[in-house]
Amino acid sequence: MLYLGGDKGWVRKELIKTAVGDPVAGPGGRGRGEPADPNAPPPPPRVNNGISGDARASTAELGKREFEMKIDYAVKQIQALLGGAKPQG
Repeated sequence: MLYLGGDKGWVRKELIKTAVGDPVAGPGGRGRGEPADPNAPPPPPRVNNGISGDARASTAELGKREFEMKIDYAVKQIQALLGGAKPQG
């Protein structure tokens, strides 16, 4: 969001230094910080502030990289679904 509209007021930049939310599941996790192992200790209590993970290191530059990666991946998926056909230009 910082990359797409950080200058438009979509992000409360003054709160980034405290932007820690609900834990993100690690490998094998079930999402929302829930352990996959029933014998594992319970996850920490949910924060429920709309943030997943730790957003304190967020920057517009990191957002741009993530956004471009998602676009590249989507284009590759579309090309694979079309049998590798490239658009006529």
